[in-house]
Amino acid sequence: MAQFCKMEDRSEEESKIRVPRQARGIKTRNQILKAAKKMFSEQGFHGTNSKQIATEAGVSIGSFYSYFPNKKKLFVEVLGAYETQRIMKIVASQLSPLDGVDLTRRRGIVRNLIQSILDAHAISPRFHREVMAMRYADPEIGAHYDAAECKAVEQLADHMRQLEHKPRVKDIDAAALVIYSSVEEVVKRIKLFRCDQSEERVVDALTDMIYRFLFDVQASDDMPAAP
Repeated sequence: MAQFCKMEDRSEEESKIRVPRQARGIKTRNQILKAAKKMFSEQGFHGTNSKQIATEAGVSIGSFYSYFPNKKKLFVEVLGAYETQRIMKIVASQLSPLDGVDLTRRRGIVRNLIQSILDAHAISPRFHREVMAMRYADPEIGAHYDAAECKAVEQLADHMRQLEHKPRVKDIDAAALVIYSSVEEVVKRIKLFRCDQSEERVVDALTDMIYRFLFDVQASDDMPAAP
């Protein structure tokens, strides 16, 4: 998994880019990032150019290029910040409470984890749709997206290993990948694309699947029989 996350070395062009250390420079760079996310969300990657982003940010085009070599590198940086906000903190904050609680409560906490990821997809669904399109259209952006997912899976696996009452799965790394992929795909179906069933029904079914997978619990153990 570590090899999958390995990123390419910085190019000579990137090495010349200014890294702000003063408050003013940091503010300018953040303005560009904020403007870029807005423009990419509204107009898409191919419908947006560097000059439009600079104008939206209230900076000169020269300032833009002093911080970012091109709009693709900027898109990748916006993607990195978005993925960190959307996934990494959610996994860290929602999985720890699984430790030291009984199985019945664990099912509720698994559901909370799924719900938190659903909520995260509401942060900027238009930008996420553009990310999905660019992931498959551009190998560099795809590699960065894959690396972000890899880190999320690794963090999930680390938390699973730290639980006092271990999940009943033999391969934690594989289990983390299965859980992460399952939740992500279902959540995308609900939040980004068309879903003909109610969100509550789908989330309940996904919760049951993950809960039983992790703790080897049968439906009859803690749930009433279906009518």
